[in-house]
Amino acid sequence: MKLTILTNRMLSQHIHHSLKPFVAAIGFLFLSAHILCFAQLPTNQFGNNNNTTFGSTTQPNGLETDSIQPDVEVDTANIVSFFPDNPSISYPENDSLLNNYFQQYDPTRQRQLDYFNLGMTSTAAYPSVYQPNLKRGLDIGLHAFDVYGIKNADIRFYQQTKSFTDVAYSSATQTNGTFNLRFARNFANDIHLSIDYRRLFNSNLTTLPKVGSQLLNGSGFSYDVPRGRAVAFGIGLWVHRPRYDGYATFTSNIVNQKDQGGILTDSFFIQSTDAGQLTTVVPTPVLTDAVTRHEKYEYSYLHFLKLRKDSTGTKRNFLASHQITFRNGKYRSSDPFTKTEVNEVDSIFYGKLYNDNRGVRFYLRERMLENSFNLSTSRLRIIDTTQRIKLSTQRDWFEVGISHQFHNINQELGGRNLNNLILRGRWNFTPSDNLKVETYAHFNLLGYNAGDYRLNGELFYNLKNIGSLRAKAVSQLYEPSLLQDEIVITQRLFWQNNFKKTLETNLSGTLAVPKIGFEGTFAYSLLNNYIYFDKNFLPQQTSTPLSIVQLILTENLQFGKFHTDNTIALQRPTEKFLRLPDFYSKHSLYVEGKIFKKAMLVRTGFDVRYATAWFAPAYIPLTGQFYVQETSQVAPYPCLDAFLSFKVQSFRFFVKMENLLGAYTGNRYYQIYNYPVPEATFRFGVRWRLLN
Repeated sequence: MKLTILTNRMLSQHIHHSLKPFVAAIGFLFLSAHILCFAQLPTNQFGNNNNTTFGSTTQPNGLETDSIQPDVEVDTANIVSFFPDNPSISYPENDSLLNNYFQQYDPTRQRQLDYFNLGMTSTAAYPSVYQPNLKRGLDIGLHAFDVYGIKNADIRFYQQTKSFTDVAYSSATQTNGTFNLRFARNFANDIHLSIDYRRLFNSNLTTLPKVGSQLLNGSGFSYDVPRGRAVAFGIGLWVHRPRYDGYATFTSNIVNQKDQGGILTDSFFIQSTDAGQLTTVVPTPVLTDAVTRHEKYEYSYLHFLKLRKDSTGTKRNFLASHQITFRNGKYRSSDPFTKTEVNEVDSIFYGKLYNDNRGVRFYLRERMLENSFNLSTSRLRIIDTTQRIKLSTQRDWFEVGISHQFHNINQELGGRNLNNLILRGRWNFTPSDNLKVETYAHFNLLGYNAGDYRLNGELFYNLKNIGSLRAKAVSQLYEPSLLQDEIVITQRLFWQNNFKKTLETNLSGTLAVPKIGFEGTFAYSLLNNYIYFDKNFLPQQTSTPLSIVQLILTENLQFGKFHTDNTIALQRPTEKFLRLPDFYSKHSLYVEGKIFKKAMLVRTGFDVRYATAWFAPAYIPLTGQFYVQETSQVAPYPCLDAFLSFKVQSFRFFVKMENLLGAYTGNRYYQIYNYPVPEATFRFGVRWRLLN
């Protein structure tokens, strides 16, 4: 039966009925904003910029602190956290705000520069803006799910007067949601426990709404979307003694995916026949039985012997440390074919990876044992003595160490052992209150990655009344990843390359002017011998130098209760084998203030994301790689979310309607080639911090 696109009348009718709940949601948001603004209009309608700090401050380890607002109470929980690799630097826990990441339940959006996923949370993710991947030692080459994981170095330990639990949950349906938990408790004899648990799950089909006054198929119809879950768990035990500290940590990262492979057609889901009757064209997934499971377990024990200890900052500390780490990883992807499935679609999708009518399979197992020995010296600097638990940083810190890595790799055709011996060092110093310098270096002396190195440098200068200036530089030479060198599929060696090392240089400078909420970053990256995956899923190395120029601008403004937070990224790679959107931006327009006798903090408004048309990469789940596709461009992606969130003491709640424009226009939007973003979805979430 010949199908044609919906007539304008039918499409208008479809939009009219589909948008009823969305219009109601938007009306509710504007009503909330009206009550908030005019029931509690401040005397100074435009606020006082002299008392307001805009934006966020990036801390070491990639942490970000909340913005400080003048009309929000100071957090009095007296909770301070630190990371065991450098316990002298501590960070306060701040729970007094509804920050910009609260309603962003998806880890791909809980950051300044988002990642693109396959339309659903927990799926493979690709950065919207190029960022260097810092290397050290052997790299397996599977990074599509890194954004959802927990590393041992990410586990925080806490100094607190009370035990606390921080729990968060969000849901669109019973089978589509997220759950996060942080827990910390002190025990007798100076023993401290930390737990971090994150779970993202999506195991349902996506159901389309009503069309006109009639439900399709009686109760709506569903189409297949990428389904799966990502579960990350970390636990740490800290034993503190006057001359000794020990940190035992364990992390588990498990990803399960039912791989869809994208959709076969990009036509409207609802179409009309020649007779004018409505029918459905449900996009058919390319793959039906393909699955992926990545699991990685890591055990670590880091302990310090305090050769000389000083907690006042008047004398120098000397530490000797040792860390032993064991990692066990299994990575599997498979797609068993039945007789009815072995057809042209399978052979086209898998291309040169298709070599067995029974199906395709990828399996890799990694075992790694690492021992590290370090000597360090530092002087403390107490930066806050007003709280019962002191906040501290360092005047300087110098560390040298050596690490040995032993890897056992198995790809079904047999195992092999690889070794690395790495010399490394760090030197951070603060010559004055306005200047801070951090440096890092390592060199691979022997083994599989012999000759690899990385040099990092960062300079921070306080311009006082103007703002601050930050400059960063990274130079690294690294061996291709294991999967770029060789891969075994269905017990067959598909490629075995002899690529050259990649030389990468990254330079960036950032000017921040908090008084006007401005931050601007100019970045330049140059890569020689860059490796990418081509349209046939095969790794290729180019001798053409690749450079990327980037300009990232952030402007956060406040006019009384009205706020607008904006981030714009412009970037241009010189070669087409690295695919990035030329323009990407994200914006939040909201009203924030207190209601109900200032007992409740409320924020309501809109989040907007936009990317220009670009040749977005495609994804091959069998090898877990994004690759260059030349079939078609992804259309401009305007995503509009409406949200309402509030906070009462330590309890927070949000409701949001995602992708409103998808329902209004009837268009399908994409972030990654051939993976549509779901239509408008209602979601809610809660977060509660408990102290006892």
